[in-house]
Amino acid sequence: MIKIKQGNIIKEKVDCIVNSTNAELAWEETTLNGDILNSGGIELIKYLYDYNIQHGDLKCTDTIITNGYNLFSKYIIHTYCPVWEGGYYNEIDKLRQCYINIFDLVKQYNIKSISIPAIATGVFRFPKHISASIGIKEAIKCDNNVEINFVLFDDDTYNIYNNIFNNV
Repeated sequence: MIKIKQGNIIKEKVDCIVNSTNAELAWEETTLNGDILNSGGIELIKYLYDYNIQHGDLKCTDTIITNGYNLFSKYIIHTYCPVWEGGYYNEIDKLRQCYINIFDLVKQYNIKSISIPAIATGVFRFPKHISASIGIKEAIKCDNNVEINFVLFDDDTYNIYNNIFNNV
């Protein structure tokens, strides 16, 4: 079941939320990534720091899962999305791969409910309508026993996702 809703992903009471992260898995002050890491707490930030020291920077489309720590969700899936550069560098295929990786982890960890923000549309500059189309199409391919919520913060993004969902 797929739902499009407006809200704050940090407050979602689901098995898992998704975080669009940077290569270093590092805290960023004015982004949703920063909000998620702040809310997850110091143990989450320390875990991601240690992970980066052990494994190095993520490559574009790399996706990992962590505990939710201080969040309501049991897990957080962190995915390193492509930066939009006009579509000249396979950004659409790379974002699609991020979603494929997310839903692979959903199956692997037997996640029954997940909330996903408008990944790659903030500092990564992906056009919202393209991100929405890719995300919704990949969500439809996912197992029907998973509750998939696209949780969108502002009216504009909500309307874009809702319109695309209603026309798929």
